[in-house]
Amino acid sequence: MSEQVKSRPDAVKFPSNWKEGNRPSEGFMSLVLIAEKLLECDYPREKAYVHLNPGGSAFCTRDDRDTLFFPTTHTREGQSRYNWESHPDGYELGYLVEGAAETVTFQVSIGALQAMRQPKPEYLKGVLRRKRTS
Repeated sequence: MSEQVKSRPDAVKFPSNWKEGNRPSEGFMSLVLIAEKLLECDYPREKAYVHLNPGGSAFCTRDDRDTLFFPTTHTREGQSRYNWESHPDGYELGYLVEGAAETVTFQVSIGALQAMRQPKPEYLKGVLRRKRTS
């Protein structure tokens, strides 16, 4: 019998305390690098987007518009958009359920839109210049 080959995961969840570094920006970037590895991102064409959740977990995808659950406008409101596969190291890989790929929503609050117009604080200016390992 041939073994079924899994596709790349669509999402990953892991504890946000996996971060490393002395400054908050270093810690966050270390989470991005972990997510890119687990999501099998083809850098620089693909990047990982990290969403920190209450309770200390990081939810990460290759699309910044992805959400954990179906939106309130969907018939499957509140249900997970992923089938989750647990791993002994403490992370979970998520694979989109049928119909979930078409439900990506982008919700932005007015406050977030206003914040986007503001100049970046001095301490954020170097954040995007990060080192990567092959």
